Amino acid sequence: MKREIKFRAWDVKNQTWIDINGLSIWFGLHPDSGSVYGVTEQGNLREYPINEVALMQYTGIKDRNGVEIYEGDIIKVASNAVATIIYFTPYAQFIGQQGNFLMDLNDGNRYEVIGNIYENPELLKGGSE
Repeated sequence: MKREIKFRAWDVKNQTWIDINGLSIWFGLHPDSGSVYGVTEQGNLREYPINEVALMQYTGIKDRNGVEIYEGDIIKVASNAVATIIYFTPYAQFIGQQGNFLMDLNDGNRYEVIGNIYENPELLKGGSE
């Protein structure tokens, strides 16, 4: 099965989401070189340096409410445990109240996206909803 490749981007400096229009990364002498191209609220195309942007990849899975699950999302597991998706392969690595663990995300009906690490970091500290 093919997985849809999508990204979302967080502007670390301005603490806001970037409407991604394109992605460009250069490899070479500087590992932080590259750019993310996004559309501003005024509809203008803007280039963001890659080191000022947090990129999150779509896992290809939706939660029980049909919300796309991305790296950096904070999810609530059926047991009411709260965890963050760190990276995604066939499994997701989480960091949560019970420590680090791996979990198969293929059954999205077990999970609910309740926020993300950029807008809602307090969800990881305060326990489950």
